[in-house]
Parts: sequence; structure tokens; C-alpha cells
Amino acid sequence: MLNLLEASGKIEETQLGHFEWYFLPLLRHQRPPKILHKRLSEDPEFFVELIGLSYRAKGEEPSIPTEEQRIRSHLSIDLLHDWRNPPGINENGSLNPEKLRSWISRAHELACASGRGEIADHHIGQVLVYYPSGADGAWPHETLRGLLEDLESDDIEDGISTGIYNGRGVVTRSIGEGGAQERAIAERYRDLARILSSSWPRTARLMKKIADSYEADAHHEDNRAELDEDLYK
Repeated sequence: MLNLLEASGKIEETQLGHFEWYFLPLLRHQRPPKILHKRLSEDPEFFVELIGLSYRAKGEEPSIPTEEQRIRSHLSIDLLHDWRNPPGINENGSLNPEKLRSWISRAHELACASGRGEIADHHIGQVLVYYPSGADGAWPHETLRGLLEDLESDDIEDGISTGIYNGRGVVTRSIGEGGAQERAIAERYRDLARILSSSWPRTARLMKKIADSYEADAHHEDNRAELDEDLYK
């Protein structure tokens, strides 16, 4: 129905967005909420509104939500987690660095004013994972590298780490395999750190931090593999 309405050209995008919100629980496996994702990428006020629906403000006392508040909170969290269209990327795939910076500046300002600055920055970091690679083939794009150097935001960088980690998806491995997969990923991020170190030192440190995290996971999987081998002897 939503695809037909969109193709008809007879209904405003805003109204389509209302329909997407209403049917959001049904869209995950049918049709992505394209209008809502686009609005998130263009409207920092809408982003902060969803953060407000999803999380308590810093220092706010817990309370029992109404059924409506509970539903709106779940919908907001689902929408934020499924968001894959970072601000500053045009529909044709070109990048707009000023749009990215202004969006983040406004979102951070509004979120801090509402007592939700840290969690908002964390979500911003998670969506920035979907920025493309740069002209040199290294990730992230030069636009994002420059932003990370200027912002010096631990919360955004932690969000990027979380987004990369969660984006890996389900991992399968054979018994006794150990941490070979994680070690290969760690080496990839160490290579990125080496490429970026001269011109983007903070971004390089982030890549190394991600590599260290995967290296720790590799050691954990090695230890588990040894236990498995002892178990199946």
C-alpha cells in the first residue's frame, strides 16, 4: 500500500511519513521506512525527539510509562537502530560536509539541552558507520575523518565502535577454530590506523582501538577453542 501511495505522486511525503510511523512494526521485513529515515538524516530536531522518546534525561527519576509511552519508546528505538542514512550524504551519493557538521552541531545542542547529549552522540556515531570510504580506499571518508579530528568526541567515537561491532551480524565458526576471524578483522583496522596516522591521528587511534577490541575477542575465542578441544578429546 505504501509503495503504491508513494508511486502515485498524489500524497505528500509528510503524510507518507505518518503512515510509516503507524505501520512501523510491520515494515521491518517488508519495506524500510524510507521517509522517516530521510527525515532523520535531514532534521536534527526529529532525531532528538526520538532520543527523548527512547531514553530518560540525565538525572531524571524513573517512572512507570503509560502504554502509549511504552509503544512510542519501542518504535523510536527500532527506528533509530534501523537507520542507515547518515546526514550529509545526498540522495545521489555525493557528500555535503557542511550539512553533516551543521546537522551534528544542532543535534548535539538540542540533545544536551534535554539532558541526553551522551546517548544522542552515541547514536550519531552508530549511523556514521555507514559513511563511505575515502578517495584513498581507506575508511572512513575524508569528510568524516576531518569531523572526528575537530569534534574530539569520545561519545561519537564509542558509537562508531559499537556500530562496527554490531554491524558484523551473526558469526558462525567451527569447533576449535579459535579467533582467526577476529584476528583478521583486527589486522584490517590496524592497516587503516597505519594509513590514517600521519594526517588524521585521532581517527587512526579510533581504528587502533577497534583493532585492539577484536584482538581481545580473538584471544577469548582461542581460549574457548582450547577448552572445546579438551572437552571433545
